[in-house]
Amino acid sequence: MKKVFFTLIVLVVIQSICAQTSHYLDPNFNDHDYSLHMDIFSPVSINGAMVINDQNYEDNVYEVGFFVGTVYRGHGFLTYYDGDDYPMLDGPSVFFTNTNEDVYCKLYDHRSGLEYLCLEPLKTVQEGYDYFGDGFYLSFSLYTIDIASYTPHTSSTSAGGWYLIASPLADDVEPTTVVDMLSNDYDLYYFDQTGGDYAKEWINYKASSSSTNPGFKLVPGQGYLYANSEDVTLKFYGEQNTNNEVTLLRESTVAHAKMAGWNLIGNSSNKVKTIDRPYFRMNPVGRAELIAGTGNIDAMEGIFVYYDPEDENVANRENKVAFTNSGSKRSEDDDMVLLTLNRNNGGAIDRVIVRFDEGGTLPKYTLRDNSTIIYIPQADRDYAVVKGSATNVFPVNFKTEDFGTYTLSADIAGANVDYMHLIDKITGEDVDMLLEGEYSFVAAPVDREDRFILRLNYSGYFNNESDIFAYQNGSDIVVCGEGTLQVFDVMGRYVTSYEVNGVQSIQAMPMGVYIFRMLGDDVKTQKIYVR
Repeated sequence: MKKVFFTLIVLVVIQSICAQTSHYLDPNFNDHDYSLHMDIFSPVSINGAMVINDQNYEDNVYEVGFFVGTVYRGHGFLTYYDGDDYPMLDGPSVFFTNTNEDVYCKLYDHRSGLEYLCLEPLKTVQEGYDYFGDGFYLSFSLYTIDIASYTPHTSSTSAGGWYLIASPLADDVEPTTVVDMLSNDYDLYYFDQTGGDYAKEWINYKASSSSTNPGFKLVPGQGYLYANSEDVTLKFYGEQNTNNEVTLLRESTVAHAKMAGWNLIGNSSNKVKTIDRPYFRMNPVGRAELIAGTGNIDAMEGIFVYYDPEDENVANRENKVAFTNSGSKRSEDDDMVLLTLNRNNGGAIDRVIVRFDEGGTLPKYTLRDNSTIIYIPQADRDYAVVKGSATNVFPVNFKTEDFGTYTLSADIAGANVDYMHLIDKITGEDVDMLLEGEYSFVAAPVDREDRFILRLNYSGYFNNESDIFAYQNGSDIVVCGEGTLQVFDVMGRYVTSYEVNGVQSIQAMPMGVYIFRMLGDDVKTQKIYVR
């Protein structure tokens, strides 16, 4: 009895050790419940790369579990033997009762804690069959994207936690199959370049949102905008995408489509790539702003590219984008000027980026009806990012839906700029943004949209702008020109008139918005806000 008792103790200890070291072993599993078994001899591929013997390899690190449905049918560890090219699954048994069953495999990495899924199921065959042969190996796949939780905007930063992402899989993917994608409070948008109304540029996947749920899938080569209220890791399971070429579209059939030609595409691979044309990416720290792309495009990263067959830029005329391998490094220096608009009783409303490196121009993108206030027009389109040089003059257009006080602040962000003045066409103020750093002003919905100019070189007094001839100075209005000045209120009703010869001051009218019309050799019209 003592010998038998001792033997039982050893068996229990061995089973306990196996249960502790195995990620998959079902303690209730009994192989006597199954009449058949087959043995697996196979190397293993993870995300298209073989698990090879190297200095990082250790026994009992990679474990494979076998399942029919969700029912455990066996497991084994990869083991390396001297002389083999790869560590092998060395003969673990899969137990079954019927042939032609689908056996699904999972692979667990005990060092990283990551779990991978087998792309194709095994088929059970006759008793004692050995799964082994030239070219046979088990392929497992898992692709992850780390998402930091959403953070609302503050007075100094725009909202954080926004990501442009792309699916790495070969087939269209339902968002419901991506682990944690639809968890917590999330937003998942696709981009619609036909949307003339800003509110329609982004279509939200969520059926519960005010937008209609389009039921879209994640398509290889396309990019999507994503945010989550919590830190999550999105996990994609499936066959890897191997097509590195994306076809661009230009949806110009809608007359009011401001975004025609802009495509949100993605690097649908698990490797860093590059392209041979200008592009724009989300701020690397996840802020809700786009910057000109430099260097590499990360695996599963979404980017904006522009396509116009009649564009002067040769690269923009190409309707194909090829993602290629590259050893280039993302630039750490951002040569740009960043303007931030704050409402004085709230946080940051909008941001405009002016860059000085090579690249295209990017239209303004919005997520909510009231989020776009500043934009930069170029060639009758509205842009948030423009390229240029230190000799340029940039229009900084402004439009608000509410009467209130606003502040524009400047962040040089590493740009080599020694002159930067903001010109307010309505008030006539010329603000040295390098010295002052910000400019506060009162604005109304009826103000002229082309209110500001950002000047990066000195060119004299502001009224060189041909359409500017009046500005407020204290309690007076200074008018420059020759002829009859007619004053109308914002409703177009006549208020008063003056004869002007040269530069002279007139007494300011009561606070409000007025239309000044100068009748001389030419007719000039200007909207001015009297405060």
